[in-house]
Amino acid sequence: MDQKVIEQEAKRLQKRAQQSRMFGWLGVIVMVSTVLAMIVLFFNSKLNVSFGNGPVITEISAITTESTAIAKEENSDIEKMKLELDLKKAQIINEQQSSSLIILAISSSVARIGAVLIALYLVQILLSLTRYHFRIADHLDSASSSLIISEGDSQSISALAGLLATNHVEFGKAPSPPSEKILELVKEIVAAKK
Repeated sequence: MDQKVIEQEAKRLQKRAQQSRMFGWLGVIVMVSTVLAMIVLFFNSKLNVSFGNGPVITEISAITTESTAIAKEENSDIEKMKLELDLKKAQIINEQQSSSLIILAISSSVARIGAVLIALYLVQILLSLTRYHFRIADHLDSASSSLIISEGDSQSISALAGLLATNHVEFGKAPSPPSEKILELVKEIVAAKK
């Protein structure tokens, strides 16, 4: 092979390796930003629901105070009944508001947990893609190096490619998706009940 062709091919392989590494690092950045976004969403959300005393409870206490004051001053049965009706009305509104607050809290919690599970699933997918891109980049670098060192000799390329390859470096077992973990948990629960 001509030395110029070998150098061009090696540069092409190195360029592809750089692109693959760039995509790998992009995956790392996306994973980190996704995790940070989920932390912010989960802990600093505007969906926080407070069960504190609202305006209706203040209204109920004002009506109660007013009704006792009127009851002491006047013995009017109609005024007492009117105030008692207002008090019941305010209590019903308060119960409706507290039930809607509970529903809002439950839906907010479900949305947060769902978002975290989806983020975990996406991070696992991105982790696999990132590992793939880094492996490809290492393979292309070793192929480029073996091409340059061997100077185009096909037997030398085969021997050097085996020596320079990163196939023997393992990252460990790929993480299992959350759906598999959930299925295993359900199986364990069913087995424990039997």
